[in-house]
Amino acid sequence: MNNSIKDTYLVVDTDTKAVFGHYDTPGKANGQVKRKGSRYAVYVVDAAHPLTKPEPPKKVIEDLTEVSWIETLEDCQEYMRDSMVDTVRHETEHGRCGDDEVTEVFAFQGKLYEITVEIEWNRYDKQFYYVDGSSVVRCEECECPE
Repeated sequence: MNNSIKDTYLVVDTDTKAVFGHYDTPGKANGQVKRKGSRYAVYVVDAAHPLTKPEPPKKVIEDLTEVSWIETLEDCQEYMRDSMVDTVRHETEHGRCGDDEVTEVFAFQGKLYEITVEIEWNRYDKQFYYVDGSSVVRCEECECPE
């Protein structure tokens, strides 16, 4: 019997945060992401220390080259801006003001880019906050992040 502990690779819907599947190898998980589309990402759950609180999952850099409608870097910026705003919106408690600025890394045509998006918040009737707008403030080619 093999008692070795293995990492788990989760395929997650980046919009709803729902787990699509659990895989024992990154190749299987990445294959599912390619089949399902860029809305899905692979997260790694470290199983080496199962009795301790795990670190937050590490997001794999999204490669936008495979997205059928994305043809230019400007298309990538639009896609990433919308995705990042949706993530902040989903992670922010209802009625609260969330992050004003978020930064992520994505891949496109074999290059890595770091994008920063500014999010504008407004308040409705002094009762709750909502996203009122967003814009890309920076998008530059970068080196692979740690």
